[in-house]
Amino acid sequence: MERIEIIRMTEIPDNAMNLALTNLYETRWSKYQTIVRLFNGVLSLANIYLLSTTSEYCDAKVRVMILGKETQGWGGEFAEKNPSILELQQLYTLYTYEEKGNGAAFQRFVNWVPTIMEGVSVIPNNIVKIGKASKNGHYADVANVCNAELPLLKEEIMITKPHLVVVPSSNIEVYNECMAAQLGNCEERLLDEQVSLRYYESFPDIPFIVCPHPQGKSIEVLDKIKKIISEYVFAASEQ
Repeated sequence: MERIEIIRMTEIPDNAMNLALTNLYETRWSKYQTIVRLFNGVLSLANIYLLSTTSEYCDAKVRVMILGKETQGWGGEFAEKNPSILELQQLYTLYTYEEKGNGAAFQRFVNWVPTIMEGVSVIPNNIVKIGKASKNGHYADVANVCNAELPLLKEEIMITKPHLVVVPSSNIEVYNECMAAQLGNCEERLLDEQVSLRYYESFPDIPFIVCPHPQGKSIEVLDKIKKIISEYVFAASEQ
């Protein structure tokens, strides 16, 4: 059975967060289609990265959003060029919750977070919702248009209600403008020489931990990062 058929068979859990996410995407779908048409034939874009949640996440004692940069391709297994909202949410469900990613360092990091303690659940997301079709990175012109016309991150955070957001990035300065455009200004202080804590205007009660991307990092560096994240997870569990 081809993966495209598996994706279409994957069910999206019926919960309030998913209903709200789907409604959000439906109200913005025409904007997304306009962006696709704007860059069609000029740039090779990945499909937009749409979220879904599980019942476990909705009911978790501590909900953690892992905020990556963008996907390296997304939805290329679809035969059609323009998959639907449901199909993209099904792809997210299959990849994130059933297959648990591709085994890369970032995905291993995502899979580690729920092991910190019982009652922790994660939801991966991206700062830039539309990456390149088959390469790392994103197109600045596309990101700028999305920030202005298709700002989803703020509302996704409002809907999914994370207690903590972790931002693993090797070059976060490239993405600070995108985050500020959608979340407002932030207050920031160092927790470690490589790890900082941010509070954004839009979410003054949610800590954002910005840390190095796990790819290629030493065990010592990863252990420091994990220790800091664990401390904030434990703190959230006591609220």
